Amino acid sequence: MKMKKIINYAVAGLLLVSSFAACDLDRTPHNSDVQKPYEDMATTVQYRDGLYSVLRGAENAGRYTLSEYMSDMYCVMQGDGGHATPYVTWTIPRIETADHASNYYFGFNRLIQQANAFVGNVKLAIANGVYKTEVDKTNAQIYLAEAKTLQALALFRLMERFAYPYDPNETTSPKNLGVVLIKEYDPWAVGARATQTETYSYIMSLLDEAISVLPETNANNMYVSRDYALGLRARVHMAMDNYAEAANDIRAFYKKYNLISAANSDEFEEAYRKMSSNPELIFRGYASVTNGYLVYQDLMGATASGTNVKYNPRVTPLPWVCDLYDAADYRKKVYIVDKVNGDGGKGYVVNKFLGDPELREDPKKENFKTGCRFFSLAEAYLILAEADIMTGNTAEAMEVLKELSKSRGAEVSGADYMQILKDERTREMIGEGSRLNDMIRWNMDLVVSPVQAVLHKIAVPTILQTDDPTRVPAGFYAFTWEIPNRDLVVIPELVRNWPKQ
Repeated sequence: MKMKKIINYAVAGLLLVSSFAACDLDRTPHNSDVQKPYEDMATTVQYRDGLYSVLRGAENAGRYTLSEYMSDMYCVMQGDGGHATPYVTWTIPRIETADHASNYYFGFNRLIQQANAFVGNVKLAIANGVYKTEVDKTNAQIYLAEAKTLQALALFRLMERFAYPYDPNETTSPKNLGVVLIKEYDPWAVGARATQTETYSYIMSLLDEAISVLPETNANNMYVSRDYALGLRARVHMAMDNYAEAANDIRAFYKKYNLISAANSDEFEEAYRKMSSNPELIFRGYASVTNGYLVYQDLMGATASGTNVKYNPRVTPLPWVCDLYDAADYRKKVYIVDKVNGDGGKGYVVNKFLGDPELREDPKKENFKTGCRFFSLAEAYLILAEADIMTGNTAEAMEVLKELSKSRGAEVSGADYMQILKDERTREMIGEGSRLNDMIRWNMDLVVSPVQAVLHKIAVPTILQTDDPTRVPAGFYAFTWEIPNRDLVVIPELVRNWPKQ
């Protein structure tokens, strides 16, 4: 049965907590979701750029703030004012109604909506013979493949947070459920959630189709390429425990790219922050001084003071996180930095999202403008290493981890391969929302640090509705987010993830 779906994507976009500037709105055509064939290639390119603008609004660092808070890596500062505390300490009712979760849900659903519209319009244009030259015909197929990749990305991001861990043998609802599959543009479409198997099968079919068409790379890495689609498919394979397939996808491309080569942390920082020349970015977002840039402050709390930067963060990494970085590790001065004179951790703050120097109005003054990083070579290394460990190929896994760590001025060694991988992945991916998904994949309990009790003058840190008030056991339902209440109210076919509170 169909009924009007009461989801206002435009309003949802305004609720973003992080300051995402512009989404490059001047490049997003009016009525971009209207279903009609594009009239020529110039119009197609304009709407293609608009789709990438929507991508930047969905897939940016601010989208993963709640995932970061809910991981086990942070201590809340006393001046938080209740912004991060409910999520770091797992206050279940606040997690259920978190704006971050709702914005995540609507952001990626909007990307699906816009990608569906683009695919439909290009197909209509092809059927109508709009594209006359062989070049235009080829490009139209490439643009279709790009959009299919973005459809797959959006569905996978929703599966990561709104579906339970994949189990092909699970038959009990909601643990066997995926997300609602809207395969064509239909703004009024509603319905029940597909199964996990159905959802992942559709994601894989989109990526398989795209990979067969996409060029391996593109000149500036600002558009979807075959290599990015392979990396995305490897992510999906990891979520499905298809480790050999994930390794094969990464091996198909990773050697053609170079890790940052730096002699010290200053050189590493310069290369890492300059998006246009960072050799590790396999897919990056368009950004200029005026359009497309991201300013992300939830973890840093940084402000510019003349030519200096001051930090007043909501959260700070716990001591065990800071201790993962050896003194020689460049990331201990670039990804985190010892600049906080406050009351948490060891005085470190996540510093990963300082601005790109090339996006400054004044070369001497930090303005915190940076671009979106959609996929990096470092993540490819980590996927390959984990997949190799899980398939018993530990010798090659260690070589991969050593190469990545060495490029950061550090060194890894030992025989506890999985722990080495976990530590290196946590060091490298800090701030990007990865840790919560990693804990789910690794079947880890979450323990709230005793540091919280000291900071907030309570007897013990507590987590609601768990048998042990200081621990979230692996598999606890709130590792998976609840479907936003707006959809649950107006779409009776939807099944909740959580028991009713």
